[in-house]
Amino acid sequence: MKKDGPLEILQIDWQSHEYGLIASKEVYIAPIESQVEIWINKERKAQILFSRKQKLAFDNFLAIDSVEIQKIYAALKKYASELISDQRITKKSIVGPTAYKLNFRAIIIPKQSRTSKKYVLVLADTNWKIKGSIYDLEIEILIENNKFEFLQEYSGLWTRLDWNYCYNTKEN
Repeated sequence: MKKDGPLEILQIDWQSHEYGLIASKEVYIAPIESQVEIWINKERKAQILFSRKQKLAFDNFLAIDSVEIQKIYAALKKYASELISDQRITKKSIVGPTAYKLNFRAIIIPKQSRTSKKYVLVLADTNWKIKGSIYDLEIEILIENNKFEFLQEYSGLWTRLDWNYCYNTKEN
């Protein structure tokens, strides 16, 4: 796995899409030991890179404590048990040396202009076969203020209305 230097982020070309910016190449992220895409959810239409707050959330994530990463894997095992109980994944999926290995795909820096919290979402593929499907389960992991908050089946949390009503909102 190629490990880019710390200044590599500054050398990335960003492709603009209707709702966000996507890095032109994958970047090595040390805490998760993976090359991943980086997506920035635009907070304003003319945004061309991270907002100050988004950059701070991203920089903080690059220095996340390994204990928080361990919490992700502990939650992953618990989640697998729940999915087996609910018959959502096959039992064979959680057997073997790669059962709890995550294949990280992307780091998403969502909108966070109205909250004092700092958020990062991590997208990953599991090796768990969805029952009755040829596909593996995809998950999203929410990091809040550089602490593991939760993981769940991929739903595009940062794109849904919930994001602006539950996360990117002023706290009462």
